[in-house]
Amino acid sequence: MRIGAAFQSGQPQCYLEVEFSINRGDVHISSKLLSLLLLIRETQSVRSACSRMQVSYSTAWNMLNAAENELGYPLLLRNKGGPSGTGSLLTPKGQELLNAYEQFESAAKENMETLYDTYLRNVL
Repeated sequence: MRIGAAFQSGQPQCYLEVEFSINRGDVHISSKLLSLLLLIRETQSVRSACSRMQVSYSTAWNMLNAAENELGYPLLLRNKGGPSGTGSLLTPKGQELLNAYEQFESAAKENMETLYDTYLRNVL
């Protein structure tokens, strides 16, 4: 996911935007995967999340399956179609991953102004 922060440090307004990917050993968590999980949580549907992201259904499932294999745990509870319809919910571990990332993102956002002032303010 991309995160951004707007602020004014005695100069014209500044907007910083950062995109994170997390790589640890064989585990690769992209901002695209995190956005997909967020939209699945909101819509309870992989297909709806794909539509909103403008990503093909097969691409989304490839991303999800690869992430589940790398992480070693399922991210989604899958409900098959039928009269009651279809739906996908995050597993408790999938929700935990998304919650932890959201906390990380929030902390990063809170520190962006300080980092800008420390490293970039005098050169931009």
